[in-house]
Amino acid sequence: MAVTIIWFIWMDRNDAKYRNITMNHKRIIARTKEKINILYKANLFKNCHFRGFKFVIKKLCNVYVENKEEAVSKFVKWIKPKESVIKINTDGSVATGKWGCGGILRNADGILVFYFAGPLSSCSVPFAEVIALYQALKIALSKGILRVWIEVDALLVYIFLILIILVMLRIFIFLGRLKVCFLRWIMWFLIFGEKVMLVLIFWLVWVQV
Repeated sequence: MAVTIIWFIWMDRNDAKYRNITMNHKRIIARTKEKINILYKANLFKNCHFRGFKFVIKKLCNVYVENKEEAVSKFVKWIKPKESVIKINTDGSVATGKWGCGGILRNADGILVFYFAGPLSSCSVPFAEVIALYQALKIALSKGILRVWIEVDALLVYIFLILIILVMLRIFIFLGRLKVCFLRWIMWFLIFGEKVMLVLIFWLVWVQV
């Protein structure tokens, strides 16, 4: 399509130089639009040729119909983990009336250790991603796998994991402080407990008398 536009710009420039016809951008657009429509109707232009600049073709061509099922190429690279580490890749998917999740566990050589997939009840995409990760970790623990590298494609899952880590950290800090308070209370009881008990005994005896 870009070549077609350049072609008609060049033709209009030649008309201006050799035929003394003033260049006109509207004429260039009209010629380009007409040519693209002809090529499209002759199946010389296809939807895949317009990938990356569909907004332009929508303005120039009135016969273009967007193909919603058009395949889009995506380069995916699997980075292997370190030795004795198992890499976990999970994914959750939600479609119209369908929900599911799955995952795969592989070692440093890329050899399959375990995989799983299954349907879910009605849920959101983040929930499906979290369930997939939960199932993968559950399987890893059942297999005695403790060193793992988790890889998911949802930012919300990363945020969820960070929040869990922060909450657990706060809990550990709270438990540590509680432990210190408990130890101080025990030390106080060991030091002053006997004296307090004697005072209580004398007080009870005095009250009865």
